[in-house]
Amino acid sequence: SSVGALEEEIADTLRRLERRNARLGALTQGETATVDDTKRSLPADTELVEYFVGPRGSWAIVVDREGSRSVQLPVGRDELRGAVSRLRFQIEKRAIGDEYARPRERLLLEGVSRHLDSLAEKIWAPLELRARRVVVVPHGSLHFVPFAALPVGNGESVVDRHVVSALPSASCRRFVARGPRHRDDPRVLAVASHAGDLPGADREVARVRKAFARGRMLRGPRATWSAFRDEAARADVIHVATHGLFRHDDPGLSALLLADGWVRVADLLSLRLDADLVSLSACQSGRVEVSGGDEMVGLCRGFLHAGARSLLVSLWPVDDRVTEALMGAFYRTLRTHGDPAEALAAAMRLTRAEWPHPFHWAPFFTVSWPRRRPAATPAGRSNG
Repeated sequence: SSVGALEEEIADTLRRLERRNARLGALTQGETATVDDTKRSLPADTELVEYFVGPRGSWAIVVDREGSRSVQLPVGRDELRGAVSRLRFQIEKRAIGDEYARPRERLLLEGVSRHLDSLAEKIWAPLELRARRVVVVPHGSLHFVPFAALPVGNGESVVDRHVVSALPSASCRRFVARGPRHRDDPRVLAVASHAGDLPGADREVARVRKAFARGRMLRGPRATWSAFRDEAARADVIHVATHGLFRHDDPGLSALLLADGWVRVADLLSLRLDADLVSLSACQSGRVEVSGGDEMVGLCRGFLHAGARSLLVSLWPVDDRVTEALMGAFYRTLRTHGDPAEALAAAMRLTRAEWPHPFHWAPFFTVSWPRRRPAATPAGRSNG
């Protein structure tokens, strides 16, 4: 079919670019990152956890500045896939809508909590992590797991004890560990291309824009690919609130919807960014659909290749009212901490106080490396 031929052409283009571009090859294929390399690069009070999910068993390599250890996990590929699928089902139930969910709020929360408990016993508790900062490198179906929401006992979740960020692979560390630009007057680009479909997105990007002294908004028909490409090259922070198409069968075909059409990973490779942060907010494929998790890798790697130092992305679409509130808290906290993962953890806890179901507060995660000192932060008044 013509669609199949186009997809094959895109895939062939990506392969040719990988052969010509060592940076892209490292992102898409994954260069080997040795334990010694990782150990030397870790900040204090930080552990990196790299998972491997096998057919009969799974393991995690835990690395800190002192050394590394291997932890065997009591779960294999099929069992883990089933556990994640059941968790996904519980999350999807809350996505049906308030008319269904509000009378059943307690039951829905109890249901998802049971599945999070079960998963935590298999993939988190055996690690016995001690550091406050944790960088997770998921594998397979673990890409879907909202690690911040995993229970750790005494009524607390991971987000109450740790600040968690993620990497598509350990080798991606060198692309996100470059450190922020530390500008005193960072410039923001805030984009909402289809606010009519996402009513909260327009308010969200307006709030983000007002949190910075300098920047530009692209809304509605002005949010074209050419305008985005030109403005993004000059931005320190890029915030995009639009629909997304996440292709779990071929992550390279994942895309974002701008005013004049879909922007695919192959298009992102032409960007030249020098941004401290790219936030992809309110992304969805037109209906509430939670799929595998690996599909996010395509967009992540596209923006990392383009030059982003950190990303804020989501595992599933969330009610735009909640996203608006969470993003407001995120950017307020970013002014204090300077570290995207720190800011997100604080925003999650604040959002959870009003919306306790993990569907609302736990979909977002950062692709980032712990920052050793505060980054440049937004100027201007708080608009949260």
